This record gives sequence, structure tokens and C-alpha cells, in this order.
Amino acid sequence: MDYQAKVFTNRDLYVWALYLLSFIGTVSFWCFSLNCLAIFSSIFAWLKISYRISANSIVKYVAPLAIFFVFYGFTIGGNQIMYGQITTATIAKAIVPWAIFCYLRSKYQWSAAILGLATLFHPIVGLQLFLIFSALFLFDFKKIKWRQMLCFITLFLLVASPILYLNFNTQFFNPHVYDKNLYNKVYYHFRNPHHYLPSQFPLIQWIKYLAVFAAFVALVASKARFEKYKTIACFVAIQTLGALFYSFLIEGLHNYSFAAIQWFKSTIWVVAFTAIILCDWLSAFNFVEQIWRKTKNLIENSYLHLALASIGLFFILNSKYIPLDKFKNKFEIGSFNYSELDKVHSWIKSYTPIGSLFIAPPSDFGFGCETLRPTIINAKALVQEPRYMLQWYERYTTIYKTDFESVGGKSFVEKGEENYRKGNVNMVIFSPDYGLVYQPYLGGDTILYESKNYAVVKFGVMDKINGF
Repeated sequence: MDYQAKVFTNRDLYVWALYLLSFIGTVSFWCFSLNCLAIFSSIFAWLKISYRISANSIVKYVAPLAIFFVFYGFTIGGNQIMYGQITTATIAKAIVPWAIFCYLRSKYQWSAAILGLATLFHPIVGLQLFLIFSALFLFDFKKIKWRQMLCFITLFLLVASPILYLNFNTQFFNPHVYDKNLYNKVYYHFRNPHHYLPSQFPLIQWIKYLAVFAAFVALVASKARFEKYKTIACFVAIQTLGALFYSFLIEGLHNYSFAAIQWFKSTIWVVAFTAIILCDWLSAFNFVEQIWRKTKNLIENSYLHLALASIGLFFILNSKYIPLDKFKNKFEIGSFNYSELDKVHSWIKSYTPIGSLFIAPPSDFGFGCETLRPTIINAKALVQEPRYMLQWYERYTTIYKTDFESVGGKSFVEKGEENYRKGNVNMVIFSPDYGLVYQPYLGGDTILYESKNYAVVKFGVMDKINGF
């Protein structure tokens, strides 16, 4: 696995940024602060986009609420318009809406530069919009803006060139010989079908998204409305044609040449635009306008908005006082309820030697981050680089005894978790010193710490051979 340390990944810029910031503050502080900044940036941008599309003050304030709350779960392919943790996608999705806003204002150079900046953090997010925006120039056949289109493409490529060069070089000019068919099978069918294969998306996602898409078509069906939302309608048309072409290639022809673009991620923009247009349509009703007027007067003539903001901030920083159990574990900052697993992680961090090697459940995605201890395998390890991907697959299947043929309709994490709970694992090759295991633990090893559902054990030689 040392090979991975020498290979560029999409997360390198993100990692280096956090590393440099760690010299002037803790990583947790910067993660929380940057996440808040990203969410604020995205909301503010969509507020301006909403007004640009509708020219309606009601829509300006209501549409972002619809985007981030009402329609948040209506996207498809395991993608969201924003996230509650700081990742490369979070940063990119805080930047991209400003590129959309500039494009709608015909500020194409600004749009290209901002889109290029977002691409540096997350190539897929930036590239998808770049392709759609470039195609949008061609939709007005009577007066195609060739000069603006050329400037847009050139400026984007200049700004995004560092990340694009490194990505294309790694993906398409990889000097190492590897089994491409196996790579495609593992990456798209074993590791990430929920992101890449339309046939594997849950039915409920399809139902919700198609309902949104049908609403969009109905809302722009009339000639007057089509003219008002022409740019948005063309955007959705391009995205939909792209989705059909992508599905035909990957599902019909099993051609994975363009699969890495993960086209269904772009459905987040379709849902957002539909929310804005739906709010614009609803705002024409008298009762909506009356409700808005009363609400606006109440807010303007009181400190209600400040009170709500203060209450919200208090509960975010003191989530253990939230009366609803569903939301208590949403915010892990300040005074919050530590879960049983959090407490086990804390014990491991405090009472096991630094550098001790562990094995942990495949579903324990936060183990490394919270314990600061290495594991012999991580289900969520970076796998975009082909040679590393195949090394990861070999190790995962060896340890958790879970391969492509054995998953049986389950995800690779679910099947690995099933085997792990039974102690059906192989630790011979990688030989961990410690394990985080489930209770009741029936092995004969020394239990160093235990809780209701977990135990931390120190392995003997025979357990590494026979499992636990």
C-alpha cells in the first residue's frame, strides 16, 4: 500500500489545506468552521439564484428553504446538494452555485473561473456543470455565442488544468498494467454501484426524483413559462439527455469509458431548479402572498429571526438537550451525547499504544479519525486509482471474506459486517495487534475494555489464524 503514498488523488488539495490550517487551529475547529462557511455560501448563492430566476421576493427567501429542507432527499444516486461534514464535495458545492449565478447573469468569464476553482476540489462536480454550460451555448441556434463559448471553455481549462491533468494522467495514462475488466467490475459493481449504476439505485429514489422531474416538465410546459425559464429548461434537457446516454453506455453496452463522470450526481441541480420554479408558481396564489406578507411583517417588526437563529445555534452546540431523539446525534460538537461507539473509540485513543494495529467492523467508518490508530483495512479507503483499487479489493476480500460473488445482493459493507459479527475473518497476512469486536465475544483473548455491544481485545497468535 506504500504505492498509494506516491500517487496523486483528488483529495490531496483538501488534505494539504487542512494540514496547513492545523498550524493555526485544531483540525476539528477548521472542519466545523469551514463546513458552516460552506453551508452559508451555498444558501446565500441559491438565495440570489432564486431571485435571478423569478424576480420575486417571496421566492428569493422561500426557495432556499425548499431546496435545503423540503427537497433535500429527492436526488438520486446517493448525492446531496450539501453535506453536514467538510469533504471535497462540500467545498465544491459551496463554490459551484456562484458559477451558476454568474452564468445566469451572462457573466461567462466569472462563471468559468469560479467553476474551475470548484473543480480543483472536486473534478466531477465541476466537470459536469462545465459540460452542461458549454452545451447551453449551442442551444440558441440562431445566434450561437461562439466567442463567449470559446472564452468560457479556455478560462475553465486554464483554472482547472492542474487537477484535470493529474486526473487524466492517472486514469487514462497509468503506466502500470492492471486488469481493466476486473477494475471496472470491482469499482462500479462491488464498491460504488449506489453512485454509478442506475439499475442499483433504490426504487424510492427513482420515485421521488421522477416525481420532481414530472413537476418540472409540467411547470415549464406552457409557451410563456418555457420562455421565462428557457435557460433552465435547456439545462435540464441537456442533463436528461446526458443521463440517458450515460445509462445506455454503462447498463446497455457495459462500456465504462465515461462512467467516472458519475452523471447522476448532476440531478442535484435539476431538483434545486425545480424547487425554485415550483415556489415561483405557488407565489402567484393570493393566499401564499397573504401568508408571506404577514410572516414578513412579523419578522421585520420583531426580533423573531434573531431568536430563532440563537435557539438553533444553541441546540447545534448543545445537541444533548434536543428533546427529539432523532436529531440528538446530528451534531457532534460542543455538548453532545457521546454514543457507545464514541466512548469505545475514546478509550482506544487513550489507552492503547500509538501505532498499534487494529481490525474493526467494516461499518465503523469513523474508527481511524476518532481513535488515531491504523487498521489493516478500511471500507471507505480512497479507491479511485486503479492499481490501489485492486490492492484494496484483494485485501478486503481476504480479511472480511467478502468478494463480488459472495455479496448476494447486499452491499460489500453489509456482507463484510455479517461475516465480522460471526468472527469469520482472516487476519493471518496482516496480523493486527488489537480488535474492536462485537459482544458477546466468545474468543479466548484478553478483553481490555468492554461495553454493552463492543469489546476491545488483544489477539493471540491462534486467533489471527482462525478468526475470532
